[in-house]
Amino acid sequence: MATPPKGKEPAADSIMKPAAMKLLLAVSKQEPVQAAIAMTADGEGLMLLDKKAKPKKVLSMLRAEAAKAKITLNNSSLRFGRAEVDTDYDSGMIRLFINKEAPGSMRVKLVELAKRIPYQKVELNVLASLEEEEEEGETEETGASASAPSTPQPPPSGGPTAPVTGPQPDMAALSHELGELIRKIPSLPPADTAAKARAAKLATDANVNLKANNITTAVGLIGELRQLINGAAANAAPLAGWKAARNASITSLKAVAGKIAAAKHASSAPAIIELQAVIKNLTAEPSTLQQVTELQKWLGDDEVVADVCELAEDVRTPLLASLKHLHDQLTA
Repeated sequence: MATPPKGKEPAADSIMKPAAMKLLLAVSKQEPVQAAIAMTADGEGLMLLDKKAKPKKVLSMLRAEAAKAKITLNNSSLRFGRAEVDTDYDSGMIRLFINKEAPGSMRVKLVELAKRIPYQKVELNVLASLEEEEEEGETEETGASASAPSTPQPPPSGGPTAPVTGPQPDMAALSHELGELIRKIPSLPPADTAAKARAAKLATDANVNLKANNITTAVGLIGELRQLINGAAANAAPLAGWKAARNASITSLKAVAGKIAAAKHASSAPAIIELQAVIKNLTAEPSTLQQVTELQKWLGDDEVVADVCELAEDVRTPLLASLKHLHDQLTA
């Protein structure tokens, strides 16, 4: 952080005193607080926290405090969102969830600020749904004056006379379902790293939105996670069928290899090499359509597979049958 002139407090302190920031970050261990961040024109990190105002309002407050203190802001660095200290995640880290990607140097500048509170790390996460949230007071500023007499307006033709409000989701039930889904993430196929990464991100974002009381967003994310995990469960039966057929084929081919080796014939070595080649190419967990299609083509067309099936053991028939179930499931 740039050293302020002698006798003058850091710009960040003009926006929010460290003691006040420390207090609100302590509150954030229970539920996220609203936040706005920025950098000065000189590259100093700034942060303003608030317990009640909405994120966009906190950004307006930061602008106002900066103008009052005659601090020149780097306008391209302005971001708003929420802050939390999650002791289960990292008790020494301030986690910020902001409306869009921050400039590359911002995290470093905020770490300098955080160490005065003191926290050792800052994590920046983008939460695009923040852009959709209405700013506190936005309706009053853009609509009719609150002091003006209101004139009742007729409802649209065929429309209801009053807004219809459905039952609000049960927070406890949502949290419970999210916890159950998170426990199922390890059951996703190990080979499908993309699905596991997607599931982990959905779970993290859903948890963040639940804590921030963004119920609609949280419900959508939990639904996506549920669909992903249930889809993987639906895949499990065909995949289990392939694994069973593969294991039976490998056991059978190894038994044939053992008999050929015991015979000590001149052609034993080449035959064993062919058997081992077939075993080696039987993918343990084909989880994508491309993997399944390649296995089907290889088993159907490869000359070595044909030789093994003709002279030793017909593994092709049961393997292709199990692959057909996988193929049908992936193209459903």
